[in-house]
Amino acid sequence: MPRMSRFESKEALLSDAATARRKLEGLLAGIPDTAKDVEVIDGMSVKDFVAHRTEWGRMMLDWYALAKTGEEPAVPARGYTWGQLPELNAVIHARFANAALADVEHEFVAVHDELFAVIDACSDDELFTKRYYSFTGLSLIHI
Repeated sequence: MPRMSRFESKEALLSDAATARRKLEGLLAGIPDTAKDVEVIDGMSVKDFVAHRTEWGRMMLDWYALAKTGEEPAVPARGYTWGQLPELNAVIHARFANAALADVEHEFVAVHDELFAVIDACSDDELFTKRYYSFTGLSLIHI
């Protein structure tokens, strides 16, 4: 199967992801906790953004776990199509609206650590081969 990626290796992918994560964590560390609950845009605070990003990471982990067992994951989520992302994102936002900042930040680290571990455990074929898993389209890293 043909490969489709801007990365040539898992090591390059992990290096790029680690650099982006450090940059994001540095930006988040520079924001006082009291400001992380303040609306920034479209009803979303920094805490909401972190929770949103974490939930999408968790969804990716679930998709991957199901695909590894041969099951077909509901992508993007059960009951939603890619054309219904605004509705799905609104559900995600509501689910975490009352979550404590400390819990959101803890989950962010845990989920992203798990994502890095999954990527590290994947073969290059899993990561970079077009349609290696039926739900991935171009490749696992293009989700």
